[in-house]
Amino acid sequence: MWLSKLTIFGFKSFAEKTELQFEPGITAVVGPNGGGKTNLVDSIRWALGEQSARLLRGERMEDLIFKGSSIRKPLSLAEVTLTFSDNHGDLPIDYEEVSITRRLFRSGESEYLLNKTPCRLRDITDLFLDTGLGAEPYAIIDQQAINSLVNAKPQDLRVLLEEAAGVMKYKTRKKAALHKLEATQQNLLRINDIIREVERQLTSLKRQANKAERYKLLQEQISSLRLYLKYHESLHLQDELNRLTSEERALKDAISAKEAASSRLEALLEEKRLRDLEGEKALAAAQEHLYAIRGQITRHEAELVSRRSLLHELGRRVQDESTFLERVHLRVGSLQEEESREASAFQALEDESVRLQAKLEELAQQEGEYGQELQRIGRDFEEKRRQTIEHTLVLSGRRNELSRLKERHRVLLLQAGRSKTRMEEAERSLHEKQTEEERLKEEVRSLSGERSHLSREQEALSEQIMEQEERLQDLALHRGLLQEEIGRLKSRMESLKELEATFAGAGERGGLFLQECARATAQLSGLKGTLFEALEVEARYERAIEALLAEALHGIVTDSVEDALAALSFLKERSGRATLLFPVPPEKSQEWIQRLQEGLRAQGPFRDGIEGMAVDFVRVKGNGASPGLVLSVLGEGIIVRDVQTAVALASALPSPFAIATLDGEVLSHRGTLTGGAPSPSGPLSRRREIRELSRSLEAKEAELSTLLEEEASAKATLAELERALESLEERLEATQFDLRDREKDLSQTRADEERLKREVALLSSEWQNMTDEIEGLQSEIEGATRDLQEAEAEERRLQEEHLALEAEKVAVEERRGELLREVTEAKIEAGSLFERREGVRRTLARLAEEFEGARQEAKRLEEDLTSLGLRRRELEGALQALQEALEGFTREEAVAQGSIQRHQEARQVEQEKIKRLEEELKPLRKEAAELRATLSTLSSRKAELTTTLSLLEEELHAESHTSLEELSTRYAHETLDPSQAQVDLEAFKEKLENLGPANLAALEEYEALSGRHTFLTSQAEDLEASIQTLKATSAEIEKTIKRLFEGTLAKVNEHFDHLWKRLFSGGSAELRFVQTENGEEPGLEMAISIPGKRTSNTALLSSGERALAALALLLALFQVRPSPFCLLDEVDAPLDDVNVEHFAALLRELSAHHQVIVITHNKRTMEVADALYGVTQEDGTSRLISVKISEVESPFRE
Repeated sequence: MWLSKLTIFGFKSFAEKTELQFEPGITAVVGPNGGGKTNLVDSIRWALGEQSARLLRGERMEDLIFKGSSIRKPLSLAEVTLTFSDNHGDLPIDYEEVSITRRLFRSGESEYLLNKTPCRLRDITDLFLDTGLGAEPYAIIDQQAINSLVNAKPQDLRVLLEEAAGVMKYKTRKKAALHKLEATQQNLLRINDIIREVERQLTSLKRQANKAERYKLLQEQISSLRLYLKYHESLHLQDELNRLTSEERALKDAISAKEAASSRLEALLEEKRLRDLEGEKALAAAQEHLYAIRGQITRHEAELVSRRSLLHELGRRVQDESTFLERVHLRVGSLQEEESREASAFQALEDESVRLQAKLEELAQQEGEYGQELQRIGRDFEEKRRQTIEHTLVLSGRRNELSRLKERHRVLLLQAGRSKTRMEEAERSLHEKQTEEERLKEEVRSLSGERSHLSREQEALSEQIMEQEERLQDLALHRGLLQEEIGRLKSRMESLKELEATFAGAGERGGLFLQECARATAQLSGLKGTLFEALEVEARYERAIEALLAEALHGIVTDSVEDALAALSFLKERSGRATLLFPVPPEKSQEWIQRLQEGLRAQGPFRDGIEGMAVDFVRVKGNGASPGLVLSVLGEGIIVRDVQTAVALASALPSPFAIATLDGEVLSHRGTLTGGAPSPSGPLSRRREIRELSRSLEAKEAELSTLLEEEASAKATLAELERALESLEERLEATQFDLRDREKDLSQTRADEERLKREVALLSSEWQNMTDEIEGLQSEIEGATRDLQEAEAEERRLQEEHLALEAEKVAVEERRGELLREVTEAKIEAGSLFERREGVRRTLARLAEEFEGARQEAKRLEEDLTSLGLRRRELEGALQALQEALEGFTREEAVAQGSIQRHQEARQVEQEKIKRLEEELKPLRKEAAELRATLSTLSSRKAELTTTLSLLEEELHAESHTSLEELSTRYAHETLDPSQAQVDLEAFKEKLENLGPANLAALEEYEALSGRHTFLTSQAEDLEASIQTLKATSAEIEKTIKRLFEGTLAKVNEHFDHLWKRLFSGGSAELRFVQTENGEEPGLEMAISIPGKRTSNTALLSSGERALAALALLLALFQVRPSPFCLLDEVDAPLDDVNVEHFAALLRELSAHHQVIVITHNKRTMEVADALYGVTQEDGTSRLISVKISEVESPFRE
């Protein structure tokens, strides 16, 4: 695979679309500085995905777009396309030709295209992984790259070799696997946390789900009863709808009869209107015929005027054409005379032309003789010049060799001095590093102690924070329970207060009346409220007192009998019923109360079962109730423990009496026993419960307030502890950061110390080698000086011979110049004669054309005159025919006017008949409209019923997805009375309310959470399996990377050493491992040995030797891992002539198997190129000039 084409538009100085076609072999790009050569290199880097504007010699990416010049406007985008040919598996894409395109818009947007299809930068990067064009491209080399390569850090050289080894994609995969492994481990931790939380939630949801199931069953029963009631409602609506449908049918029949009568009259009326319309059409046709006749008359009159004008114009044209024909005949005679004169002049010029041609042939023969003489002198001159050039090359080589030896001598002296200085500096630096190492060790020990102390403090604070968080959780749990208890107490109190406010237990009508009495205080000022509001009883005796008082408990207390009578009237007006209580004198009750008390005292056997008189257990607390009133309603009441005691006591007591048990059974002196299941809480227990709830609420709210204060205090303490921990962690982090810095500095210092030790030893060896080499160079310089003096003497002799030949050549050229001037004068005269002759020939041709044109014009005029005569006769005949036609149209106009009059009279008769029919149709239409209005009202009512029925069905469908047809089938044999269904519905609602709120979603949530728990458990197992798989994958990738890297290193070293021996006829070169700090992978360094020297550090090589070392390493990489092309940007600039020859030989060897593109200023380098591109700049834009070199004589070509 090779780079076949580079297309640039708008990139830096390339404002116009520019294409560079590349072939296999060597392509050289040359041009002056600033022309834009390096912009070509930048464009290739940029297209391959370079993201650093600085590396592309810009500050921002926008700087890469052409900014405009004095004559060109700035462009809005930059685009570069690289096209690669002969892709046979080199790239992982199924195309033989691959093109990549990168675009950048001035707005900042960027695009990448692969074979004209949009793609990502990642796709381009992955495409060129391990091809030498990846993240560290060794295929693009410039001066900076060579310096970077020679002075590269061990890790940088390792990355370059990894690129050549093809392990970058494996390292990318390993990195992705490790990232995925870390993410998987984090996911496993999160899933385990979630599983614990889900298990905690499952316990709570299970209880909620059981309650939700009971709640759902009640809802289903309520829904079923609602459906049944809606079904009965739909039956009622359907009956009403059927009745309206019958009425609607009768109205439609009446309307149809009226509309039939109207239709008959309307049909007759329509028939009359059609006849009227036909009459109107006939009248319109007659009028149209009249207008047409008048139009024909107008057109014929206009045609007569036009034809007469045309006839007059034809007469005038005949006279003009006759006059012009006479002038044409005169012009023909004049042209014949002029043609005769020009023919004589042409013959004279032809004779003069023959004479000048003979003279030119004689002069040309003399000029040829001088040319042969000059060719001979030129051959001798070129031979001498060739000899001079060859000797100059030899002389230049000797001078260069002498200069090289002197320069090498001077450089070695300087290097030896610098080496000694550097050795002394290295020794001083080594001593400083040793001192610094001791200081850093002390700082590391100090920081390690401080870190341990801070870590212990951090653990202590973390434990305090955990304890505080646990305390906060306990407080929050207690607060939640307490708030829930307060909410329950408030809800219970509100329910009890609502029951009390609505007088629950007094019956529906009695409760409503009591509420009205409470509101009507102005009218009923003597009412003091209900009896139970005035009483206070111990909890033990509440059931017994409520049973004794019965309805009187809800009785209304009044001030007097009169007030009771007024309230009775109020009851009658509102159809109400209630018990009214008024005070009676206490003495009336005293007598039987005393008899009952005596009777009780006499009951010895039953004394233990008797609690006492009911009035003794009641306290009156106001509200208008007097003790006498209480005696009057409770004076005969006795309370015992159980019903057996009551029955035994009843036979021994005087009447009247009423005995009540603690469970609420009542035995009357009339022989009635009331009791059974315990009754629900009454108003007395309700009021007691309200009082108890109020006291409990006060206590709970006080407890909640205290708890909130404790929680706020705990939060403040926690926040303070967290701030202290955060501050401590910051100090710990800063200490750890400082410790890492000191440890890193210590490690670096130790590494620097080792490096300085090696450097001192190396510099000592280098200084000794340089001293030996300086002594050898001195004798070489003396011999080279003698050779140079001999070459300079030979150069002077050749220059003298060259000057003699040059003088002879000048003399011959002067004589030849005089002859050429004479030839030029003769040619000028011949040219002038030729122009005059050609002018006469053109005049003769022009006269011939004008003569023929005049003759043809005369012929045309004669034909026109004949045609005009015929046209005139035709017009005179047409005028006669038009006049006759006009008279006929005038007669037709009179006939048409009579026809129009007859049609107008007939139409007037039909319109009178239409008017009479319309008068008969009006009353029929009115009656039909009234019937339709009635039908519309009926239809509206029917639509309302239909809508109501439809809404009912929609409501049924929305609530239960059931239709009325399904309900009809379901309840066809149902015998339940709707009123009973309503009662059952209210009962179920009450049960649902007593059940309290339920989380209906708990069932689904419980099932979903159970499923989620199962799913999460399986996910955790899968993640654990994935972790094991990823670990195994990472280990396998590591083995592959090691195998490929070690194999490639061995091959590169083999080629590197071979190439170095070829370049320097000996020596050695290799890449060897160097251990790095901080436990990183070992890096690589170049070990170079030049013949006659020991192994040398690349920093001590000359710039040319360093460049050749970099190129040798590059070629070795290419031979191991070929890249599509090699781009060298002015890497030969620092080389002398000898090293340029080595460089050219490398290029030729490299081009045998690889495509090479080189940017250069060196003529020697240009000579080995197969094609040249010249880059110039005009008006601020770069342009290309291409030359394909088929064959060039060069010592570098074989």
